[in-house]
Amino acid sequence: MSLPIQIFACQNRTCRRDGGDRVLAALEAEIIHQGLAERVQIEQTGCLGQCGNGPMLIVVQPATHQEVWYDRVRPEEVPQLVREHLVAGRPVADMLYRHKHPKRQFPDWTPLPPPWQTIP
Repeated sequence: MSLPIQIFACQNRTCRRDGGDRVLAALEAEIIHQGLAERVQIEQTGCLGQCGNGPMLIVVQPATHQEVWYDRVRPEEVPQLVREHLVAGRPVADMLYRHKHPKRQFPDWTPLPPPWQTIP
């Protein structure tokens, strides 16, 4: 059974004020547009404890327990994030949350082979 990549989108008060609801809508639309609806699970969350840095997204690959945090995400950046991170397997360095990824570095992201299925 394949484990979908999970995206956690903060929908707490501050993130929503800063456009988190629009980022969520753009993300849902782009996931469908790219044909990834069966491979990516989007979860709305409460506060992620990073108020003032939102809208926040966390991309998690359950098979490898890798997390990539994005801060101050704008709706117009979502297509790039989906194409580069989810489709090509390259987290978007310029969008990474510096508190979690100092110097805009991240651990090597290990993309699952298309269609992102795990091998039991």
